[in-house]
Amino acid sequence: MRLSMTSRMLSKKKTHPQFENFASFELTLWKVNISFDSPNDKRNALEADPKADITTKLGGEELSSLDSINEHFDKPVKKHVNVIVEVPASFTPPYYYITQDAITKIHEIHNKLFHQTIETLSISKINTETYQLLMNHLKLKIETADFDNILIHSNVSSPAFEWKDESELAHKDEYLGWLRDNNLLNLYKNPLLPFNVHGGTDIVAVDEGGVAIDLVPESIYAVLQLKKKIERKHMMQVVLEMVVADIFTSDRRTVFGILSDLRNDWRIYWLESDRKIKAWKAPSRDIAVYVISTLLCESSSKDNREDTLPIIPAAKRVKLVTLFQMDEDYDIARMEDVYDVMSKEEILHHKIGIAVEMIKNTPSFSSMFE
Repeated sequence: MRLSMTSRMLSKKKTHPQFENFASFELTLWKVNISFDSPNDKRNALEADPKADITTKLGGEELSSLDSINEHFDKPVKKHVNVIVEVPASFTPPYYYITQDAITKIHEIHNKLFHQTIETLSISKINTETYQLLMNHLKLKIETADFDNILIHSNVSSPAFEWKDESELAHKDEYLGWLRDNNLLNLYKNPLLPFNVHGGTDIVAVDEGGVAIDLVPESIYAVLQLKKKIERKHMMQVVLEMVVADIFTSDRRTVFGILSDLRNDWRIYWLESDRKIKAWKAPSRDIAVYVISTLLCESSSKDNREDTLPIIPAAKRVKLVTLFQMDEDYDIARMEDVYDVMSKEEILHHKIGIAVEMIKNTPSFSSMFE
């Protein structure tokens, strides 16, 4: 499309040129000398065909972008066309002016964000990176909780478990007996929890009915991780086990986690409504056994309750799913769900918008938008 002020006045059907839609390097300027004072070949050619060849028909000479307009026109003659502005043959909005390589890269980034292949994680192999990924994904934090003056209604003290040189797993019959002897309810050993993770916890507390009808994962009250010597990685393991078990178990049950050496180190973990995972270390073995056994007994007897149950005085736990519930009136579809009815340009525009928002929220690049 070629435009000039005079030719547009002669043909009122033409649209006003919108040069702001183009980058300056996309425009071509031609020097011409077409008189409209009297009939002539150039005028006739332009009026007959607005798309006439500028060089051969109109005697045009391409101007350099480095030239000053005063170098060519000292005193422009009236009723003459002196400059023709040539715009690209096809119109491309500025936000779509993007190379094919960039478009391909945007699609790749989008696919990685929204079509990731879910990897299988071994619980025993969880590390700081994967643990932080879990916490960030669920928007959870972990902090300690302090509770004192827990009264024990028993004069019987629980003996410390005696670990030998064998692995923890080699002691399973012994520690199961220890747990039963200390009234920690009915226990089902070594369950496999296949919920996007590979592996399982050492012990889960369930009711007998769940075992009888093969509904162990759906009947979990607590997960128990046993270690000879507790390290930080064991905390990450029990948090992952607790989260996974809570997702899979009944809606009426809020799973908590226990990490212990069965001697003097007893730690309890649970989730509260402020997206905080609370961690409490029992001051003694006897208090730990009392609190855990009391909680399990209360959980079993109040299994039909929908409100939260206390783990220890002043502490309440919630199910993970309650933190992600949407408003009942929420019916807005995600853009990705309607891609099949969107044009390629609309899809690309949406993906570009997502990419820009990601960059804005990345600390390294956010200053670019200030």
